[in-house]
Amino acid sequence: MPYNRNNFNQQANRFKGFLQFFIGVAYLISGGFIIQKGWFFVQLEPYVSLSLGIVLILYGLFRMYRSYNIFKEKNESS
Repeated sequence: MPYNRNNFNQQANRFKGFLQFFIGVAYLISGGFIIQKGWFFVQLEPYVSLSLGIVLILYGLFRMYRSYNIFKEKNESS
């Protein structure tokens, strides 16, 4: 079977999109955990845990948005 570079690139982009989506979900869960428990390797002050949790949630949403753009670009180029 001959090597198809274009097919490999499409599969790599698809994997990258899935990976970024699941990393974004992990950031969302981590942010929610930090807000709820007030803990991140050490006990945190309430304002610190809220701030860190919000930053992680926003970053998780950003990662998920980037994965959406990867899938959208893939579908438009196909």
